[in-house]
Amino acid sequence: MGITVSKTVYNQLKTQFGDAIGEYIETASPFIEVKSESIREVARFCKELGFDSLMCLSAVDTKGMKISSSPQENKTQKPAPPKEEIQVVYHLNSTFTRDKIALKVCLDRTSPRLPSVSSIWGVANWHEREAYDMFGVIFDGHPALSRILCPEDWEGWPLRKDYVFPERYHDVEHKRKPSGAEFLDGEKKQ
Repeated sequence: MGITVSKTVYNQLKTQFGDAIGEYIETASPFIEVKSESIREVARFCKELGFDSLMCLSAVDTKGMKISSSPQENKTQKPAPPKEEIQVVYHLNSTFTRDKIALKVCLDRTSPRLPSVSSIWGVANWHEREAYDMFGVIFDGHPALSRILCPEDWEGWPLRKDYVFPERYHDVEHKRKPSGAEFLDGEKKQ
């Protein structure tokens, strides 16, 4: 799979869905931006194009990240302010042609929600539950959206950058040092 295939798919999606398809971001692993409300229809169309496998669905919290709008961004310009969003990325694969594409949806951090694709690729069921459990992304139409890693009564979304780890959970105290803290305390482990 190469950039040529991704660009071809992008052109097909742009023709079919118009403004619901955003930018084509050409990187080592190119991706196509999709508006959240259109992801289910775009996913269904991609499956019809032969992308029969959802390899991975990932969520990313971009809070505080400096993300350029494109790899060609003018380096002399002042960088854009950090984006405050949750991104959901769909890595699709064709088991017939071995082609791969990635679709990316950008969501508002305060209420991240989008349609479920679990009716298109069954494996999305668990991937969406993990994105819900760790980032708080609501997948409308999911058959059983619930936590998959944390207990049902867990509060918050542990992989969000603004998450505050609880000091206690069911009367069990949690003491954590940040990674590398032993060096800050002067304790070098041998």
